[in-house]
Amino acid sequence: GSSGINAEYGEKHGQDYKKDYLPSLILDAGIKFMTDTKSKKPWCAFLSFPTAHETFDAAPQHQKLFSGSKPPNLAYPSFNKTGDPSKHWYTRSRPPLNKHSARYNEQGWIRRLQSLQSVDEGFVRILSHIDKENTTILFTSDNGFYFGEWGMVLDKRQPYEVTIRVPMFASGPHFPKGSTQDTVVLNIDVAPTAVDVAKKSGVGKPRPGLSDGEYGLQMDGISMLSLLEAPKVRNSFLIEYHGMGNGIDSNDSCAHINMRCWYKDNQVWSTEPKFDIPDGEKFCFCVDSKNNTFTCERRVNNAGGPGVSEDYTNFLYCEFSSGFNEYYDLHKDPFQMKNMWKVVPEDQKLQFRQRIGRIRECRGFEECNQLENYEFGKPSQF
Repeated sequence: GSSGINAEYGEKHGQDYKKDYLPSLILDAGIKFMTDTKSKKPWCAFLSFPTAHETFDAAPQHQKLFSGSKPPNLAYPSFNKTGDPSKHWYTRSRPPLNKHSARYNEQGWIRRLQSLQSVDEGFVRILSHIDKENTTILFTSDNGFYFGEWGMVLDKRQPYEVTIRVPMFASGPHFPKGSTQDTVVLNIDVAPTAVDVAKKSGVGKPRPGLSDGEYGLQMDGISMLSLLEAPKVRNSFLIEYHGMGNGIDSNDSCAHINMRCWYKDNQVWSTEPKFDIPDGEKFCFCVDSKNNTFTCERRVNNAGGPGVSEDYTNFLYCEFSSGFNEYYDLHKDPFQMKNMWKVVPEDQKLQFRQRIGRIRECRGFEECNQLENYEFGKPSQF
């Protein structure tokens, strides 16, 4: 839905789908801008749809689609595996899904699919209003989602694969048609890509006296066009998150100090299909805690090569603000079921800690990439 007031544009919105459905408002405003500026090159439009964030409100014509669909996560070995003492506090403290929280996940999955239809249809509309041969398009999302892994209820605030992986599609005159690259692309690469596309298109010539390097500024990311030319240039990347929690407790049995929790009942969704639990029943939904604050390195160099050990080539290493550590070898444990930090050799633990501190502080792609491509097992350079 989209009730409220947009002060910048002097717009007031309510709950009328034809007038107030936010994905449609964003799409209409974007297309109007593209149409008005089509003949005035260059132009750049950034459209950020709220779909499929909660409350997952679908357009009326989509509210009966995907009935009975189930998330693939139900088949994961991590589904509803709770209480693992090797996981950090927030994950291991999640209670098992009950009939209400499990149903909430199932219906949330369906509502997300339904709501995304407006984005799909809107994308088709956008393509009909642009010069596709001379326009670069980047399409991505901000995060993945849990549907019951480790007892999680419809959320995203953990460093594991299911939430950190997102799609990335690119189209335009500088991208080869129909190609797929199995390389690591990050959200920090979007801005450098836009600058590179503009440069290759002859847009925005640098001021006299500026070097070619200064044209693109100093960014931690790299243009996706460069990654197409050298797809294995990035082996690791940083994952960071700062946990959130309420500073005070209350008499509410679902409220906990330093956590973000609230009840969910059948009033949580105002559009169809609604959460179909009986009146007066509810479940406690906790999404975060202050100590769910972490910095991680995700290494993704999957091929060690002939005679090269796979150790430390495909892993997740995390440091939590509580002092807790997690380490997963994704060659052996792709679903990150068992934290192996306790068995990592002490000299290797030191390398992990030193590396992540340097990667957190590095500036610019060249400096960061040199650290990220460092091979484990060599004498420490940190």
